[in-house]
Amino acid sequence: MTTGRIIRKAMVAESYKLPQLGKIKVGQKVKNPKSGKEYPQSLDYFVVGDDSNYKSQFKEAYGDAPKSISIVFPSNNLVDVCNERYECRNGAGRLISDGDGTNFRLWNDKEKKYLSYAPKGPEDRKAMSKWGTWKTVLTLKFIIPKIPGVIGVWVFTTSGNASSIPAIRDTFDKVLMDAGVIAGIPFDLTVSKVKSQKPGDNSTFPVVTLIPNISVNKLEDIRNFMDMGGQMRDISKLLSGQVTPPAKQISEPEPEPEHETDTFHEEIEGQELPDNFMDNDNQEHGETGESQTALFE
Repeated sequence: MTTGRIIRKAMVAESYKLPQLGKIKVGQKVKNPKSGKEYPQSLDYFVVGDDSNYKSQFKEAYGDAPKSISIVFPSNNLVDVCNERYECRNGAGRLISDGDGTNFRLWNDKEKKYLSYAPKGPEDRKAMSKWGTWKTVLTLKFIIPKIPGVIGVWVFTTSGNASSIPAIRDTFDKVLMDAGVIAGIPFDLTVSKVKSQKPGDNSTFPVVTLIPNISVNKLEDIRNFMDMGGQMRDISKLLSGQVTPPAKQISEPEPEPEHETDTFHEEIEGQELPDNFMDNDNQEHGETGESQTALFE
């Protein structure tokens, strides 16, 4: 069972399953007028995939080329709303395996379903590198309040493991840590193109960031509100001033013991995977990682 984070503890919370309204992208396929072949083109604005039935509603709300959209997450469950994972796909693009670096799902041809898999050592991980192409992937699922009349989630997925993924994940985790919840807190999802810093490389690629539309004091108000038994459905009322934030309680210091003693705590943690586990070449996003074979050695 994956956690929604790579080698990180996930917050166990309620899970909501809402219908998917469409995929938000920062790229599109264009056709070469001479050869007729399609090739990917990166963008510095958001578009909705053609397979969405709500593409016109998005365009009505945000126009043709929005660089920022306002969003809220419907759940505190990482797997549901901000799922970071490793993915392995074959040459046809089929998902062979995915997981958080410790726990994986692996497709079983005989049983025609994904089964749990946990590599036991270096030899297992070396074998995994030969299954297909591994990438670090992060998927966001969120509500766009500016699009009325329909309830569901929009999906944004990135494999920018050196740019968009840390920019989104670190902000998400910081707000969750400070407020204690993430559902109902307003964010802006923004995109801009940046130039590669590699010598001799003039390419540009889009970077997507997550910006909280809330002050540090408001985050503290939300934490106090939830700690005192507040409901998530009332967070929007708290932010708009319809609900008064609770006063911060100050506890009295505990009396010092008569005889001080020194206590030593030793914490022994299991060996963790390195940060570059399963890094990959990501040419479409203008980023290049290390060889995946070396990462299993």
